[in-house]
Amino acid sequence: MVRLDGDIAEIFEDWLERNFPDRKDKVLNKIRSCHAGELGDNRYGKRMSGDGQIAAMISAQMKLARQRFFENKKLPPYNLDLYEQRRNPQMKLF
Repeated sequence: MVRLDGDIAEIFEDWLERNFPDRKDKVLNKIRSCHAGELGDNRYGKRMSGDGQIAAMISAQMKLARQRFFENKKLPPYNLDLYEQRRNPQMKLF
């Protein structure tokens, strides 16, 4: 879900105006419908998920896609070896 708080909303609106002027109002209204009429929502638990019919539809589509494409798949384990070397480079001086 898109969350546009503060200056990000203005930047996004400007970008829409420049690149998709014919769709700007439709996009912004869809975002507002997910965040109680605002472009950004500060309510805990609703910030990144939203509420309303559109948010519920997106959530259902994501759930279906996860079941269909990622049901029995696991992420490979992280390789943190390179990170450990760069964690504290000053210790190599001693």
